[in-house]
Amino acid sequence: MDENNNWNGTGGQLPKENPFKSWKFYASFFITIVILAVVSWLLTGGVSDGYWMIGVLLLCIPCIIAGVIAWAIVRNKNRSIALGILFGSIAPFIAVFIGTGGCGLFMF
Repeated sequence: MDENNNWNGTGGQLPKENPFKSWKFYASFFITIVILAVVSWLLTGGVSDGYWMIGVLLLCIPCIIAGVIAWAIVRNKNRSIALGILFGSIAPFIAVFIGTGGCGLFMF
């Protein structure tokens, strides 16, 4: 039953919304990726050559850890934003892993 004591046919539970249809998911996804890119660009001094990618490589694992912590905090309040943060923090790691052929992880 829902708030108005009406049976909704789903066993008493309200159906959950699809987070992939929400604009908040995509906004939080791209904002998380942009934050990592800007932080790594600032840490490398804004140099336009390959040092920016090394900054992304070095920050991708701490970004995943921060993303999982942020996801755990936000997931009960807004599911689509939390999922966008989680996927946005994992995407740079996957991109670096594929871009370096898996060899970028041997730096650590």
